[in-house]
Amino acid sequence: MSMEDKQACAELIQAWGLYRDQGKWPELLSTFTPNGEIAVSWFRGAFPAFVEHCKRNAAAGSRSKHLIWPSTMRLAGNRAVAETNVQIFVRQDIAGVPVDLTSVARFLDRLEKQKDGWRIVERAAIYEHAGSTPSSLRKNSPS
Repeated sequence: MSMEDKQACAELIQAWGLYRDQGKWPELLSTFTPNGEIAVSWFRGAFPAFVEHCKRNAAAGSRSKHLIWPSTMRLAGNRAVAETNVQIFVRQDIAGVPVDLTSVARFLDRLEKQKDGWRIVERAAIYEHAGSTPSSLRKNSPS
């Protein structure tokens, strides 16, 4: 396992969260292989379709923040497996009420080294805890 490859995988996993939360959709798409798959609480399927759903959710006012911890990973040639603890905060309206959702989860990622660098092939989120509370902020307040 080269430290350079390990660092590249770790940076990719961190970048995913930043791009997702900041609505950097082209950059987010670049974190996965073109035929990548993702399974999270609200979506299971092709990664490009996930990004389209994220765009629509953001346009409707849903906001998220992913706190991503350092990953544990194993590399074997041009493939890797990573496990990463994550805490996810989401603000959205449910039946007209602003709600803050919080989840504690682990991302299990399969990664492959492509010609232009490492990419995620598959991500599965394993949820360990979740909760929701009505938000004290109004819908149009900054998140």
